[in-house]
Amino acid sequence: MTNQNILLKFTAKNDFRFHLEHICKNGNYLYATDGAICVRMADDGSEPTPLQGDVHTEKLSKYIDDWLEKESENQNLSPLVFDVPRRVECLNCDEDGLIHEGDRCYTCGDCDGSKLVYPERAQSLCGKNFQTKYIAKLSKLPNIKFGLSQNCGRDGMAYFTFDGGQGVLMHTGRTAYC
Repeated sequence: MTNQNILLKFTAKNDFRFHLEHICKNGNYLYATDGAICVRMADDGSEPTPLQGDVHTEKLSKYIDDWLEKESENQNLSPLVFDVPRRVECLNCDEDGLIHEGDRCYTCGDCDGSKLVYPERAQSLCGKNFQTKYIAKLSKLPNIKFGLSQNCGRDGMAYFTFDGGQGVLMHTGRTAYC
């Protein structure tokens, strides 16, 4: 699996913030975020260059780089062990993974269009609650290590590393500023 394929799992779906729906590149790194989770991986050069060079890409990559730079010496990371619960039918969308509002139609934010959600929206890790959908995605990454932020000044934000990348995740009591 290429780095871009991994990163696509962490982009936003049908978001009005265009830059969150795409992988972006700045320097030798690829970035993905949906506003709650931010992930950075080296550009392995295996696919055409994604979105790059606009003001959003530069702002986003600098923001993520600043977070990750502060966290790079975090020694309080532990392997992430998580039994992913079975998903159940989403009750928020119209059984098609979409929300319909008059003439407008967009992907359901609860199920990301899959029509399935986790029965528990949040899981407690390291004493803070994180959305189950993100923990499930992270648990599939190779050699994932996870811990609370030590340096970013954001109470309860998590820092994680995995083979080939690193990132930050907001807990459920915060919204991201990406």
